[in-house]
Amino acid sequence: MRKPLRITTVRGKWAYAVGGWCVVGLGVRAIIATTGNSLAWVVFSTVADLALYLVGARIFRGADELRDPPRPWWRMTARAKLSRRLGILFGFLTVTTTLSLFVGNSRHPRTESATASAVAGAIEFLVLTVLYVTSGRRLKRLEAQQPTPEKVDPALSAPFDDGWPRAR
Repeated sequence: MRKPLRITTVRGKWAYAVGGWCVVGLGVRAIIATTGNSLAWVVFSTVADLALYLVGARIFRGADELRDPPRPWWRMTARAKLSRRLGILFGFLTVTTTLSLFVGNSRHPRTESATASAVAGAIEFLVLTVLYVTSGRRLKRLEAQQPTPEKVDPALSAPFDDGWPRAR
C-alpha cells in the first residue's frame, strides 16, 4: 500500500507554497493572454488559491502529529496557536481588501476585473479566516482535554536507553 504524501519539513512547506504561487500566477497569465482582461482569471485565481490552502492543510504535518491517518476535515494546522495567528492574519487581509473597494484613485480608475478581483479576494480571505479561527478553537479545546506531560529534571532522570548518562 502506498503511503500518503505528507510534507513535514519547513523547507518542503516553503517549496509547496512558493511553487503553488508560481503555478497559479502562470495560469492567470495564460488566461489573460488568451482571453484578454476577462473575469475568467479572477475565478481561476480564487479557486486555485483556495485549493492550494485546503490541499496544503491536508498534507502538511506538525512534528507531534501522526503521519499516516488523514486529518479531521476541520483541522487546518498542527497547533491551536498557529491556527489563531493565521486566522488573525486572514481576518486583517479580509478587512483591508474590503476597505480597498471603497477607496478610489483618480489616476487609476477601478476596472470591472479589478473590482471583481477585490470582491473575490475578500470572500476568499473571509473563508480562510473562518476555517483557521474554527480550527484554532477546536484545537484549543482538544489540547485542554489532554493531560500535561510531567516535567522531569534531566539531572535527576535515569540514563538513556543506550547506557550513557546525561550531561550535567
